[in-house]
Parts: sequence; C-alpha cells; structure tokens
Amino acid sequence: KQTPGFQFDWRWSDVGSQTVTTSKDINEADRTALLVALAAQFKDSPKPMEQAAQTHVGLVDLNGDGVPEIICQPSGNHICSPTGNCPFWVFQKTGTKYRLILEKGAVQGFAIRPTRTNGYSDFVLGMHGSATSQGLFVYQFRDGRYRRTGCYDADWTYLGKDGEYHDLEEPRITPCKK
Repeated sequence: KQTPGFQFDWRWSDVGSQTVTTSKDINEADRTALLVALAAQFKDSPKPMEQAAQTHVGLVDLNGDGVPEIICQPSGNHICSPTGNCPFWVFQKTGTKYRLILEKGAVQGFAIRPTRTNGYSDFVLGMHGSATSQGLFVYQFRDGRYRRTGCYDADWTYLGKDGEYHDLEEPRITPCKK
C-alpha cells in the first residue's frame, strides 16, 4: 500500500546552497553565533570552525514568526557516507544564540512538508541505503524540538514472480519493518 504525500524532488537549491561564510542572508553577529553552534557539531574534528564555515545553509521560517530557522548540512568525503548521506541539523535563533532543534546523523535529501505540528513545518528526511532503496523519516515539532514520529521504506525495485528485479517509476512506500 502506498503512503501518499511524500515528494522526491528534494534539492538544496529549494532552500539555498550557500555556505555559512557565503550567505548574504546572515548578518555578521548571527554568522558568528551560528559558527559557534555549528562548531560544536564538529567537536571531534581537528578544524571545527573551518568545517562549520563550509557547511551548506538554507534559511527557512519554519514556524511563521518572521525569523528564519537555519537548515544545515556539511558535505565531503570526510564526513558523509559513500552513498551521500551526511549529517543534518536545524537551528533556531534564540536571543543572540542558536539552539539545535533537529539533528540526524545521515541524510541525503529532505522535504519540508506543508503540514504543521505545534506551529512548525513537518520534515521528511531521506537516507539512502542503496541505489534502489531509501529510508524516510518523518519529524514533527514537539516539546521544544523536532522528534521522529514516523518511518517508511521507499523501494524503486521489486522482485517479480519471474525471479527478476523490476524497476518502478514511482517508489513503493511502506511502513518500516520492525
């Protein structure tokens, strides 16, 4: 059975592909605060501030308060898996600092859903397991941060009665196996 509503056209270009240092939408004070918050995510790196500065960012107002949250994802072989799964973070500005409100260790793509929970847009985060399968994780805002509320498997192939694998034009989406 298909689970409707998931879109698979996730691109950084949808929210922006600038880095922390090249974004023209972040003022200097906020840039410094965001770099500090991001550097904490790279605490085991020999150069946490350098990695923080090169992290891709997208500014999106997820709760409609007029202050954009910052979607962040680093890139590169040193931090991402061979299938392109990279850490993923969302920060919210609180005063003069940024606090982490969503963290997932391995994400290849994401979608900001049109649905909202507690005033915040919902997310679907996708993690590739292979060239033909992907795990989809639904996150909703609860108790001050995003929490995982659903899990689905998306498969682009199926094993036919003929013993052969066949490609699908649209993925078959099913709840995760427990």
